[in-house]
Order: sequence, then structure tokens, then C-alpha cells
Amino acid sequence: MGDLTAEKTQSNTSREDVGKAFIAVLLALVLKATLDSFFKRILEYRSAYQIGEAFCKNPSHAALLLFQLAVFLFTIVRFYLGSSSYYREKARNEGVRDTIVDIVGLFLLFISFYVTSLFVGSIDLFYWGLAFMHLFDLGWFLVAGALLHLDKALQKVAAFFKLFDFVSAVGLFLLLWCRHCWGPTKLYIWQWLSLALLTGIGVWDVVKLRLFYQGKSDWKEKFVGN
Repeated sequence: MGDLTAEKTQSNTSREDVGKAFIAVLLALVLKATLDSFFKRILEYRSAYQIGEAFCKNPSHAALLLFQLAVFLFTIVRFYLGSSSYYREKARNEGVRDTIVDIVGLFLLFISFYVTSLFVGSIDLFYWGLAFMHLFDLGWFLVAGALLHLDKALQKVAAFFKLFDFVSAVGLFLLLWCRHCWGPTKLYIWQWLSLALLTGIGVWDVVKLRLFYQGKSDWKEKFVGN
């Protein structure tokens, strides 16, 4: 009996390690695409002086691009925390069907992240990419919720993920609509509001689900009890 328990624990640990490695590889590709896309324009300059000169000509635009990069990197970190923590819990009692659904969903979500990463240097397409990325993530959670078997604690976590995605997607689409109706501004007000929204939701996410991300042995009891 003890040997079977030890073998099962070792198998779950191996599946968890493989899952985290798979997630890490996908996010490494997204990170590379993000940095390549962002620094592509900078490599066109021949010296640091030209870079500084371009920054001084339009500091608002340069600051916005830098903050876009920071927010997207923060989003990547949130995705890694969420997906690796989720897989850590699911690997303990996951069947073949659940594994297939998780892998397909993870791969499709990776595609949405990758496409959005290509727009990180754009002050327009980047926000459309983020909006559809969160909308897709919300849709996947709705579909997966009907197909996967989640315990009470993971159901609560998934409910928060859906809430974060819903608020992010709706907020971004509303701000894009406002920009379409009233037009762009010199100070990029609509873009800054979008970034502030995503930053606020990201901080809310990390604080609210900190017990889940920390992964301590009693996180479920504490989280469900809150």
C-alpha cells in the first residue's frame, strides 16, 4: 500500500514538473517575441544619442510604450503563476480527458498571448490584442468549466479568473469604443486608462489569490473559508 502511494505521489510530481516545463517553454517564446517586437525599432537607431533624441521629441509616446511593455510582462507573470498553480493542483487527480482539455486550452491561449506580444510596440493594436486575449481566456474558462472536474477550491479560483477576464475585456472594449467616439488625445488618455485598469486588476489578482499561488498545504481550507 505504501509503495503504491509513493508511486502515485512520484507520478503526480513528474506530471506537475512536465506541465510547468511546458508552460515555461511557451511563455519563453512569448517573452522572446515581446522583446523582439519592442526593441525592433530601437535597433534602427545608430547611437544612444539618437535614442535619447527620439525620446525627447515625444516623451509621452515613449513613456506609454515602456509602460505597455511593463504591463504586458506583468500579465505574463500572472499567467505563469495562474497556469502553473492550476496545473500543480490538477495534476494530482487529473484524468486523460482533463489533461487533453487543459493542454489544448493552454496552447490556444499561448497563441493569443503570442499574437498580442507582436503588437506591444503599437499604441493601438496592442489594446485590441489584450481585449481579445482576455475575452478568449474567459471563453475557455466557461467551456472548460463545463468539461473539467474541479473541486470546490479550484471552482472558486476559476470564478475569480473569469471575473478578472470579464472586467478586463469589458473595460478594454469600452475604452476602445470611447477612443473611437471621441478620438485620440495628445496625452494618450484612453491608453493610460486601459493600462491603469489592467494594473489594478493584476494587483487585485495577485493579492486575492495569493494563497493559491503560494501553494501551501492548507491553502484550500483557508481560501474556501474566506
